[in-house]
Amino acid sequence: MKSSIPLTLAFVAIAAVATAHTGATGVVLERMHGMSEMENGLKSIGSVIRGQTPYDQDMVRATGATIQTHASKMVDLFVPGTDGGVSEARPEIWTDAARFAELAEELAILGEELAIVSSYEDARSLVARINFSCSACHDDFRTE
Repeated sequence: MKSSIPLTLAFVAIAAVATAHTGATGVVLERMHGMSEMENGLKSIGSVIRGQTPYDQDMVRATGATIQTHASKMVDLFVPGTDGGVSEARPEIWTDAARFAELAEELAILGEELAIVSSYEDARSLVARINFSCSACHDDFRTE
């Protein structure tokens, strides 16, 4: 008999994302979806790095393309006045816009590099740099 636990966990994960985005509209919802797509791709790569799934260069490159796409439009999605409510954006995004733009550009470049990666070792190195970039941005510009 097959277990329904993986299917149940998938539904719980989907519900958690849907709940986190409840009430979000417009650019807030768009940037939340973009962040979720990047996070999901990085989680898939993480399972490769931990040895839980085999290396899949197409998946890694697709994640890189996703990161590059979302990061390159990130600054435009943080329109003044879109903090508060369900948004996790701190006011520092607008008061230190140059730093925010710098981190978004760095992430876009790293995503572009990941989109053309040719080896597991290079992918692992790039993902470490991407995770560092994401953490730096979240530390400075995202509420807990």
